[in-house]
Amino acid sequence: GATKQSDVLGQLAQIGASACYGLAPVMANRLLKKQHITTQSAALMLLADIVIWMGAFAFEPVKFPVQVASWAGLLWLAVLASTAANLIYFTLLRAWGATRSGMVSYAIPVVGLTIGALLGEAISQQLILGGALVLLGIAVVNKR
Repeated sequence: GATKQSDVLGQLAQIGASACYGLAPVMANRLLKKQHITTQSAALMLLADIVIWMGAFAFEPVKFPVQVASWAGLLWLAVLASTAANLIYFTLLRAWGATRSGMVSYAIPVVGLTIGALLGEAISQQLILGGALVLLGIAVVNKR
């Protein structure tokens, strides 16, 4: 019953997220190409916030953090992780185009794997091979 339904909803969410990763650079390049990079980034963040807040209120009881460390973490994610990343992303989108800049998404797991290794997580040979294949794929597609 409920488990199968939540499994299906989770799988649909993953498919939707994957589709968004593929569509986002193309749509951003088409719709926002003539806008300044900060406007592009702000538009993306505003749209993402609207979607996330709608989902948050629809599916979960929203509880705001009370600890200072939690607010510091949120501020870090908002200002540095999201804002800086989006400014860099839209700079790449303008310089490289939608196809090449969209490949940045493929590198995210490799970056996470590398950070995990630096923090002492156990990394298997399969993960190293998978990361190498991702980087090789990016290199092959970008070869001129």
